[in-house]
Amino acid sequence: MSKCRVPNLVHFVYGMREDRSDRPFSLVHYVAFRSALETHGPARLVLHTGYVPAGPWWEAIAPHVQVRIVEVPTSIHGNTLDRPEHRSDIVRLDALLEFGGLYLDMDTISVRPVDSLRHHRCVLGIESTPGTGSHGLSNAVVMAEPGSAFLQRWRAAYTSFNQDYWNTHSVVLPRLLAQQAPPGEVHAEPVESFHWPSWDETGIRSMFEESHDYPGAFVHHLWAGKTWKSHLAHFTLSSVWALDTTYNRLARRYISKPLR
Repeated sequence: MSKCRVPNLVHFVYGMREDRSDRPFSLVHYVAFRSALETHGPARLVLHTGYVPAGPWWEAIAPHVQVRIVEVPTSIHGNTLDRPEHRSDIVRLDALLEFGGLYLDMDTISVRPVDSLRHHRCVLGIESTPGTGSHGLSNAVVMAEPGSAFLQRWRAAYTSFNQDYWNTHSVVLPRLLAQQAPPGEVHAEPVESFHWPSWDETGIRSMFEESHDYPGAFVHHLWAGKTWKSHLAHFTLSSVWALDTTYNRLARRYISKPLR
């Protein structure tokens, strides 16, 4: 039997600035947390935050969440971190380095247990750029053992961080580091595991306007940077039941009965 290296902990990061009125804790976030709880059955689900969320959907899930207040990073190796997304990038690396486990972005929905991947030292999923053939390794879903050597090298490489470039250190850099990594240090999962359908118009339509099955998925990444204003911000209990889309069918699993 393969050694289980990644502990059964789930981590989320939120509240990297005090004002989150642009993306309040919503039904989509509730579903992200609840789907993680019910799909992965973690020993602990931890929210790493500088500012604790509020609102009815947070109150509904909060009893099942361990809140860990963190100091919000504003720089890394002398380089400024202004965007909450870039601050979150550092907090997730630090959380996984300290505790190990499964990190999930707030705009995810878990659909299948990741137990078959726990023997790897570190797991990242391929993120493709539609129509180009290029790809990276995304940090929206990361699995790692505590003290992961790959995550240590990744964090150290933030000496070259420039916040003017959106995804260089969160998608492009890990692919380059993985190409140089010794055997067994990091495992790349196919795009279907975490990041499919993709963030182009076809992918967004197939998730939120059409109904499809994706049997290869462990987690779906919902691409909030592209879909928050158009889709995610508008989900309600009524709208999730109104139309049989890919996301709505999955989300119904987690709102149709009380969480114990």
